[in-house]
Amino acid sequence: MNVKQIHDRIRQLRLGLMINSYIYYKLGESIISDQTWDARARELVKLQKKYPAVAKKVRFADVFKDFTGETGYYLAGALDKRGINKAHCLLAIHKEK
Repeated sequence: MNVKQIHDRIRQLRLGLMINSYIYYKLGESIISDQTWDARARELVKLQKKYPAVAKKVRFADVFKDFTGETGYYLAGALDKRGINKAHCLLAIHKEK
C-alpha cells in the first residue's frame, strides 16, 4: 500500500466506525455485526500503529489518538452533522432490506 492508500483506508475505517457507533449507541440499532466492527477496529489500530505519521494527518486524528478498539462508545459523540446524516441514511437503507 502506498501512502495515499494508507491514508484513505484509515479515513474510511475511522468514519465507518464512528458512523456505526452512532447508529449503535445513539439510535439503538445495528447494521453490522459485532465481529465486523471488531475486525475493522483491529485493522485500524494496526494501521495507526504501523503508520503513525500518516494517521496523524487523517481527519479525526484527535478522536482516535488513544483508540484501542475496545469500544466505540465515545466515537458516537464525536461525529459531525454530515456523519450523523450519513448514519441516518445508512440505517434507513438497512431497514429497507
